[in-house]
Amino acid sequence: MKKFRIIFYIFFFISNIIFTLRNVNAKLLPFNLIKKWNNYQLPSLSIILSKVTPSVVNINVQGSIFISQFKLPQNIQEYLNEKFSLCKEGSPYKDTPICGNNNNILQQKFHSIGSGVIINSKKGLIVTNNHVIDHADYISVELNNGKIYEAKILGQDPKTDLALIQIKDNTGNLKSVKIANSDTLKVGDYTIAIGNPYGLGESVTSGIISGLGRTGLNIENFENFIQTDAAINKGSSGGALVNLNGDLIGINTAILTPNEGNIGIGFAIPSNTVMNLVNQLIKFGKIERGFLGIYGVELDPQIAKVMKVPNIFKGTFVREIISSKNNLLKPGDIIVTLNNKIIGSYALLKAKISILMRGTIIKLGIIRNGIFKIIEIKLDDFYDNKFSNENNIYGIEGAYLKNIFLEKKYFIFKKTKKIGIKVTQIVPNSPAEIIGLKKGDVIIGINQNNINNIEDLKKILDTHPSLILLDIIRGNKELYLLN
Repeated sequence: MKKFRIIFYIFFFISNIIFTLRNVNAKLLPFNLIKKWNNYQLPSLSIILSKVTPSVVNINVQGSIFISQFKLPQNIQEYLNEKFSLCKEGSPYKDTPICGNNNNILQQKFHSIGSGVIINSKKGLIVTNNHVIDHADYISVELNNGKIYEAKILGQDPKTDLALIQIKDNTGNLKSVKIANSDTLKVGDYTIAIGNPYGLGESVTSGIISGLGRTGLNIENFENFIQTDAAINKGSSGGALVNLNGDLIGINTAILTPNEGNIGIGFAIPSNTVMNLVNQLIKFGKIERGFLGIYGVELDPQIAKVMKVPNIFKGTFVREIISSKNNLLKPGDIIVTLNNKIIGSYALLKAKISILMRGTIIKLGIIRNGIFKIIEIKLDDFYDNKFSNENNIYGIEGAYLKNIFLEKKYFIFKKTKKIGIKVTQIVPNSPAEIIGLKKGDVIIGINQNNINNIEDLKKILDTHPSLILLDIIRGNKELYLLN
């Protein structure tokens, strides 16, 4: 009985299927669907990439940097030499850290990779990150088609991490990228990142714009970044960030990561910033950077309350006027717009001003005594343009120096003669004055390295260390200055 019931159910089920197929044109339905599916084109970025990838290049760099070698403190060296004669001529210790005669600076060779973007095919001009080609002795550029050319540096701007290089012996087989207006970008716009991650060759990732006007990352001096979740990895620096038209909207420069991997937080320099600075490098060979002439701080609720503007939440509070030339600003002003665009932070204001040439006239929207007004200001020279070769050492610009011998008595050891660098003059409102250097100070060390002369100091500072710790003698006291 049970077997008969099962057979009946199977027969009933098959009968219903046959009946359904007879009443519905089942043969035509799957055929039409398959036909439509075969004719349907799946979404792809390949057409966009075919336009832009010939403009993105791989960069290989061979170079050298100077690094500080371990060295015993000067007082210990002198004591050991006097006590045990370890540093006399012919001693095996003479050229070691025990003795003071050895050079504390070593030259180290390096090889690095990166990416670049062709912006002028006729002249062979390529924009990339400064950190990609900094300290380069030899640069080679590999095109999308596999051809390799030697390149030279035309200009650098460490403060924004941009550099301009040029292909030597350009044969004319280059393709320039089309530049987009980065001021029109919006959060949520689609992006494509193209670069040379880990030296694997040209690679493409996609994402969206996660944020605009990003600052405070301590990546560069002037920061105004596009944030994207398109993967940007080591080696992609200097590569292209493009929109869905294949137009350049930024130069990839950095990632935020705890372990050199990608976590979806990448940063690019906006194309308008890039082209503004590149045009200056082409014209002058350097950046003729404008300067607003103020010290400012971020406007916060406490300052806003004290200044009786509680409804203003973002802006720049002018703390001090540095340059009064053509400056209509006053201490206590609150800057809220630049050229009719809202500027919500002091860092962003500095970044926007930094790409404008000296002499540019800008319109600032300010709040003074609770009243909004617009003023026009002509930008002054930036610090870099005010210093000569005598007082333009990286990190302590504005300090005039000379080599001296300094008499100093140590706690254990007898009075000895110590070499140092004396500050003879300080330019007012210069970086040297800002970090605390004063006329008469004697610099005896930097970043825990003893220095014998100005040349030693320059070699260390020419490596552009992220932190500068100066060991100085002021009067009868030894102290440290941090920048």
